[in-house]
Amino acid sequence: MTKEDMLNKIKSARQSHSYQIQKIKFLVEGVPLKEDPTPVSYKACGFGSWMYGDEEQLRKLIGSKSFEEIEQQHIIWHTAYQKIYEIYYGQAKKGFFAKFTGGKPKVDTLQQDKAKAYFNDLQKLTYDLLQKLNALEKRVSLMPESYFSKK
Repeated sequence: MTKEDMLNKIKSARQSHSYQIQKIKFLVEGVPLKEDPTPVSYKACGFGSWMYGDEEQLRKLIGSKSFEEIEQQHIIWHTAYQKIYEIYYGQAKKGFFAKFTGGKPKVDTLQQDKAKAYFNDLQKLTYDLLQKLNALEKRVSLMPESYFSKK
């Protein structure tokens, strides 16, 4: 992978997480989503697919300690998101009407307030994660091309 490829993948990972937080914001605000919810698994999202798909090269480029710091931040993000997911999808209705409501239960006011509080925490975690990605992008951009394999 070339330096340019790696930088593009980092940008794509950052955009993926920015998109996911926007989707979650809509969910918490009550805007109906026409697509699948953000994955709960930290390995199943776009960011996780990139990180673990290029894990070997990433570890070589940035070191295992830096990789594990980003990984840990990403796991924490998904753990926090899981609280929101459980409110909206964890107790999905089964049966005849589920196909009309997308299987989502009606969320009461208390649960909605909890989701908003969890979302505030998630926004802070998102900021931290995106800062780590910005630092990673800057670090990779300063590396000589010789650190990267050719296409």
